[in-house]
Amino acid sequence: MKKKNLLVILLAAIALTACVDSVENSNGSDGFDTHDAGSKIAFTEKTVPVNRGGKEATPVKLRFYEDQPNVAYISASNFHHMMLPQQQLTVNRTGDSYELNSHDGQAVVNISNDTFTSDDFEAFTNMQSLTGQNLPNIEYDESGFVRFKSIKKTPETARVTFDFQKYGIDLRGDQTDVYFPFTLLNNLYTDISLRTAGFNGERIVISVDAEESPLQLVDSTFTITSFLRESIPADLAKYRYKDLCFVMDKILGHTKRSPYESQRIAIGLDKMLESQGEEGLTVKKLLQSTNTAEFVLGMQALQYYLDDGGHTWLNISRYCPKSALPSVNQRVEKVRSAYPVAARLADEGSKTPLGKQSLEKQMNTVREQVLGKGRYFKKGNTVLCVVYTFEELDWNGWKNYYSGGPKPTLEKTPNDEILNFYKAWQQASADPEVENFIIDCSSNMGGSLDILTAFTSILYNDTYCHYINTMTNQACVCDYDVDRNLDGKYDDKDKEVTNRLNVGLLCSACTWSCGNLCTARLKELGALIIGETSGGGSCAITHMATPDGLNYRISTFRNHATYNGGQSVDPGIEPHKKLDRVNHPESFYDLEALGKMMDEYYKK
Repeated sequence: MKKKNLLVILLAAIALTACVDSVENSNGSDGFDTHDAGSKIAFTEKTVPVNRGGKEATPVKLRFYEDQPNVAYISASNFHHMMLPQQQLTVNRTGDSYELNSHDGQAVVNISNDTFTSDDFEAFTNMQSLTGQNLPNIEYDESGFVRFKSIKKTPETARVTFDFQKYGIDLRGDQTDVYFPFTLLNNLYTDISLRTAGFNGERIVISVDAEESPLQLVDSTFTITSFLRESIPADLAKYRYKDLCFVMDKILGHTKRSPYESQRIAIGLDKMLESQGEEGLTVKKLLQSTNTAEFVLGMQALQYYLDDGGHTWLNISRYCPKSALPSVNQRVEKVRSAYPVAARLADEGSKTPLGKQSLEKQMNTVREQVLGKGRYFKKGNTVLCVVYTFEELDWNGWKNYYSGGPKPTLEKTPNDEILNFYKAWQQASADPEVENFIIDCSSNMGGSLDILTAFTSILYNDTYCHYINTMTNQACVCDYDVDRNLDGKYDDKDKEVTNRLNVGLLCSACTWSCGNLCTARLKELGALIIGETSGGGSCAITHMATPDGLNYRISTFRNHATYNGGQSVDPGIEPHKKLDRVNHPESFYDLEALGKMMDEYYKK
């Protein structure tokens, strides 16, 4: 996603306070232990520094209970205010039940049975007010040339209940507030805009937008602290596995790609691993290990069971800063020798996402060999416009432009995808010879929905996004406004933008994520799709942090893209005209042949 260098802050002073907290617990299940009912557990409180988006923020108080002295807990109200400084979460207690009211939604927490219930979960955890606009919890990247218009959900509301007792996770409370393990509460809030928080045992780091996620982009030393630890305490390792199981059971999106997905959904990650014999038990052992290198290998091996084509990426060493990577790799290599079963699974699990990256390079190389360097290629009545990605954009420039600043230019940001697309489309539209406009997404691995929405609006005056929330099974239709002429204004002149060109799209097996969604949307709108079945991908992603401060990435439940009729686009899109990439990759860039396909299709 978008990146920039951010400041690193120094540690603040630590204050400890001895207290006693009254909690209610019950015996857990699924092999997880909880405490006896009615126990009173002493705790200490530690005030830790907070780096929020590269800036020092108000320190936060964490609790550490004597039965889990290394597992950080935080009150619901403190966490909410930490993530949304302009808001307050109100907490009303009735016995063991705590009613939580945020700016947008409500939830009820019960500490006697460790449950969390909300009829408007996405509203309760909505952090889109950080964009400065009154937005619901949707996918929106603040490009400036796209803005939210409306959303419709069917059904309008859906109850969400989390049973943390199943995982042996205790929710605790006092007279005024309810306390969650820090990472657990962050699991509930982390959103599509990649806002997330982590605690590495020393400090909290928060990313407040996609430009600075994952967390090492906010604080380059944050994950080094975690990676360089040889091991973590046993209580933290035990909780880390519980937290991971909850995430993979409840927060991970359902893509129907992995052959193990239905089993994971039915019985949970823990039981699914146990059912896989020696292989699964080995992975579970590594995921429960106190040894950092063993846990890293366990996550790499878990990728085999959860691989969804590339959105879920559990190779957490990829988030390790370069300065610490040689040491980490050396330690992991020793672990691989000790656990060859896990090493084999890790290698198998990485083939799909690494294969897409390799194919991306191959397609770019073949295109350059056939057509040369550039983004705009014309032959006869046909133009090919290369769209490498939906990520590259002068994000700050566009936001400033819609706040009254100068318009971004290709001179300053030559890889800006919306500027390159608009220039190519205008050039083709102004050329009387040109009838066919083919968008080349054959090496497009995805990116921002904002850019895709601008494309469909300019070409087809269509601004809708259809998706399913896989946690609540709500079908959603989101509509946006687009500044179709990119003049910095939303006005009637946008209605004057029309497209006279025949539209086509070129796709390959590495056309992934938003590249895949663009293929689906244009096919649905009537464009000719040429190439091979696209690589698929439908879920938006979110970045997560383990309780000891390691980063990983998963598909989120919040947005699973569909066609207008509700059918998933995840399996990939079949082209109208097929090309043989394996034997004849050069055929993807034969402009004369592509032009004939366009002529034939649109004559019909």
